[in-house]
Amino acid sequence: MRYHGLQALRFYAAVAVVLYHAGVFARSLLHYDLPVAAVLSHPAFGSTVLLFFAISGFVVTHSLQSTPAPRFWLLRAARIYPAYWLAAGLALALRLWLLGDVGPATAPAVLYDLLLLPGGPRDGYLLNVEWSLVYEVFFYAAFGLFALAGGRRGVAVGTAVWLAAVAGAYLKNRWRDVPMLPDWGQIVLSGYNLPFLAGAAVYHVRDRAAALRPWVLLALPALLLAPYLAARPGAVMLAQTAACAAVVWLVAGGPDWRPDGLAVRLGDASYGLYLIHFPVLGLFLALNHVYQWFPVCNALVLFAAAVAVVAGVAYGTLEWSAYRRLRGRIVAPRRGGRGLTRRPPGRRAA
Repeated sequence: MRYHGLQALRFYAAVAVVLYHAGVFARSLLHYDLPVAAVLSHPAFGSTVLLFFAISGFVVTHSLQSTPAPRFWLLRAARIYPAYWLAAGLALALRLWLLGDVGPATAPAVLYDLLLLPGGPRDGYLLNVEWSLVYEVFFYAAFGLFALAGGRRGVAVGTAVWLAAVAGAYLKNRWRDVPMLPDWGQIVLSGYNLPFLAGAAVYHVRDRAAALRPWVLLALPALLLAPYLAARPGAVMLAQTAACAAVVWLVAGGPDWRPDGLAVRLGDASYGLYLIHFPVLGLFLALNHVYQWFPVCNALVLFAAAVAVVAGVAYGTLEWSAYRRLRGRIVAPRRGGRGLTRRPPGRRAA
């Protein structure tokens, strides 16, 4: 079973992140004093990356109900790394072409970046979105270990224990959070794990308390507004986590979307869109700043975001098609009965 509504939700979250970065780039880096840049650079748009985390928590938990941990790790690696390496290589080539250097990153830092390992705060990221992928990869590794140790029950127990540990760390630190770019000693108890864990917890209650759905829907605006009324970062993260979990629960428990619908197909391309949107935004706005193709106005910022979305969807569509072929080689047997996995005789593949 595939939750097509959540796949469509990925696309909407990706577009919100693109809009946020368009506003940040225009306002903070190019100093365009434009009303639309001020609106788009509001944290409300940027915080939708936490919705990605919550969706991942739900989907990963669902996947581990039927996929052995070794195959799960292999599939996740095939999904994350090739597209990221290609996008990073394109960004590096672009930087060399425009600036003639590779930036401040050292060889060890580049290796950490390419493997998406937690290396702490530093400069040198090529795509400016790698911090979130570091959390994604760490989450995949941890949940695979939970499944390897105890199967479905191990995933459920691991979710509960890890969630309690992060909450306890928040209380101990008086609601102060760790940096966005953590090192190995910080990532385990980082508050950025909360949306992942909340999404995983939602999976276990997705079909329960259906009578509460209208009330959760009514409470959703308050949950979305709460982060901007809270003063402490920890309280903000808790409020955002609750809002993301509520959205995932509502969408996952609602009517399923058509698998061939436009929003679902765009959701399939959302990872590629997320990967390359920032370099595309930077290139377009920087070149326009130099050559003045278009006048500086509100429409320019929105047009730059549209260019990034179109380019990102094109890249994401190609990336998704390549991943499906690679996934087929991992999951399905090769001709002659040899392959990484085998179907039992006499049974059709789902």
